[in-house]
Amino acid sequence: MIQRKLINFFHSLKRKQVLMFLGVLLLLVAVILFFSLRPGPDPMESAEIAAILDRGVLRVGVRNDIPGFSSDTGGSAPEGFEVELAELLAERIFGKEGHLELTVVNFNTMPAKLRSSLLDCAIAIAQKDMSPSLSYSNAYYDDAVAIMVRADSAVTEPHQLAGLTVGCINRDGTNQRYTCRNVLNSFASGLSPAAKVVEYSAIPDMIADLADGTIDAVCLEYALLYSYYSPEGHRILSEAIGTISYAVALPSGSSALAEIANELIAELRASGELQAMMTRWALQDYSAS
Repeated sequence: MIQRKLINFFHSLKRKQVLMFLGVLLLLVAVILFFSLRPGPDPMESAEIAAILDRGVLRVGVRNDIPGFSSDTGGSAPEGFEVELAELLAERIFGKEGHLELTVVNFNTMPAKLRSSLLDCAIAIAQKDMSPSLSYSNAYYDDAVAIMVRADSAVTEPHQLAGLTVGCINRDGTNQRYTCRNVLNSFASGLSPAAKVVEYSAIPDMIADLADGTIDAVCLEYALLYSYYSPEGHRILSEAIGTISYAVALPSGSSALAEIANELIAELRASGELQAMMTRWALQDYSAS
């Protein structure tokens, strides 16, 4: 019925009215396309990036204790996959090398330095969206949520942790944002009988309890777990129980630098260079695992 009325309406219009109607319709379509397809503001033209350019360096927080990602190798500055990514980000902003200032951070100092704007960003195995008071880029690396046992343990696969005790770090209080703890709790509760999860505030204490048999295993992101691994005392299970994503962490509201970082990460991923960088530093991407 409605369709017939519309057909009759258009048939009743005079040629001039039809042309006018079509003109208005085309104008409306053009306006919609203009606003939907026009590019957004160039982040390089923002006041945020202008301040970095005026300063002359991009200030990036990195670790110095995570082999492959960023660690001291006897040189004047840390080296690794994340340092290389920081160098490329600085080059993207300044158009040439030599405009990067590295500051060593850890999980405790990184958020404070970002919130106080002492750093422009941090590329330091920061879990994506870990802190609501910071901003994050898209993920540049997916790590394994892994399990480590003592070298003499009979456990060879994660499901054999049923009824045993597993330690993990409580990195965010009661907020439940830390991926490793969430993945472990879900995995442990699904075993029969369920594994007992013991939370620690410090990794060395957890590793010490593993050594003396207080707990049967520990759960951490692989990058950190490997830092505490020793072939004489430990064995890391080959099967991961989940993944955790690392992203560039930034002060809240750093939208321009986040956009530039996202563009860089996307281009490196599409070209295969991101994978090549991981290979150079003997890292495995667990996103497809």
